[in-house]
Amino acid sequence: MLRGWLALASVHLCFVCQLAAVPVGPNLCSPDIYTNIQTLINSSDLTLLDCKLYTPTVPDYKQCPRSTMKCFAEEIKVLIFEWETIPQKGFSLNKKLNKIAARLNQTESQCHHCEFSREENAEEFLKGLRDAIQAMNAQYCTQVQDQSKVSTV
Repeated sequence: MLRGWLALASVHLCFVCQLAAVPVGPNLCSPDIYTNIQTLINSSDLTLLDCKLYTPTVPDYKQCPRSTMKCFAEEIKVLIFEWETIPQKGFSLNKKLNKIAARLNQTESQCHHCEFSREENAEEFLKGLRDAIQAMNAQYCTQVQDQSKVSTV
């Protein structure tokens, strides 16, 4: 058994090695958000809503990820206001989308404002959001999985 400074140095070295194995950078993999959105889409109350929401597309996300997520977050607030019986998961969705938007890098020069997106009904809006989250997960979830495979080898 190690004692004294040698033991302390070993524990410190082990801790440093574990920190080095953690992927660096923002974790944008969000399968839970995808599941929450799918739950909202499957809700029977969705068809009763009579509102139009600005709906960015997947190409918008690919060109301007931060602006797209900010737009979805702002429009989710409108949806929550319009949909009084929204499941509890909807209330934290705009906060999660804003956190994701803050982590995404982009230049603003080629990006348009949310109001330039097509207006869609609530179901189409949620499907557009789901598709954008799916595109984000396809990009970032595989990177996290690939990095964890590298760090375990």
